Amino acid sequence: MSCTYLFFSVRDLYMNVNGALRHAWVGLALVAVSAAAAPFDPLFRIQAPKGSCLVRRPGSAVFEPAIKGKAYPYGTAIHTGPSASAGIALSANDNDSLELGPGTQVSLDQDGSDPQARVLRLDRGKVISSMQAGNAEKSLTIETPVARCYALAGHGVFELSSTPTTFELSLQAEGSGSMAIAGPQFRLPVLKNGFSARIVSMRDQSLTRILNTLGDYTVLIENGSDSPIPIETTTKSSIRIWREHAPVGGRLIISVLATDAHGKGRECLAFAIGQPSVAAGMLLQTQDEADTNAPPEAVAAPAEGETQPDAATAPSSEEPDANTVTPTGDGAPVE
Repeated sequence: MSCTYLFFSVRDLYMNVNGALRHAWVGLALVAVSAAAAPFDPLFRIQAPKGSCLVRRPGSAVFEPAIKGKAYPYGTAIHTGPSASAGIALSANDNDSLELGPGTQVSLDQDGSDPQARVLRLDRGKVISSMQAGNAEKSLTIETPVARCYALAGHGVFELSSTPTTFELSLQAEGSGSMAIAGPQFRLPVLKNGFSARIVSMRDQSLTRILNTLGDYTVLIENGSDSPIPIETTTKSSIRIWREHAPVGGRLIISVLATDAHGKGRECLAFAIGQPSVAAGMLLQTQDEADTNAPPEAVAAPAEGETQPDAATAPSSEEPDANTVTPTGDGAPVE
């Protein structure tokens, strides 16, 4: 009898210990998953503010001096003066951080569709990001009037300037850093290894120019289907995207011209948003870079009900010029 009791006691002890170990492993796994899903703290901290660095808290109409090491809620706007700078720590271990250059204005918010994700809205100026490689793709998105940047890993540089008619966004993935960029009718699936791009867009989005400033990478043209059109780019090559609404029906018509490093037209295409047909072909006439403010003579986007498009001239537009930065009227302090 005592032997039987001892046998069941040992068995029960083994089962209890084994069950406790299983629960411990499950608990550790849940903690690990939670940490991966939520890499950022509930508040962010301002680090090493230099010069005029101001913040505007959610619900406030005025900017106030930023305090070093202080934690601020998401929804706060940050402004640096012409000779100022500041750091932003998103996590307690400082593995995820941002550096704001002079004359920069941003706001940091939570993503409305994902409480674990964060959105940095860059209104003007320069931001350098330093992000862990293991973060989720949409853990931090940098939004600008030109495009949004996501899948940030390592170091990235983002600089936005403007004129009364244009926005210019310069991007670089420093060192082993990487990022993805998406805008109206275009996407760069990956920019990495020191490669860079400059994207200039009219404020009314009638024209966007993507200039490859360094590297070899793919630009995808989003035509509204499950199969975007890839265009391979090299240093100094460019892609122009014109947008206009059809006079009948108002459908958005997209015309695209890709040029090489010498400004010579390589290929062109056109399509109507919401229609599967894409007109593509070589140029009927090539133009030098200095004479490409207006689109080249190219195949036209298919009209409603057409299957074989005729040759036509794409819409003309002013070439973006982004040499001068002007205020954006966002209520930031005037230095």
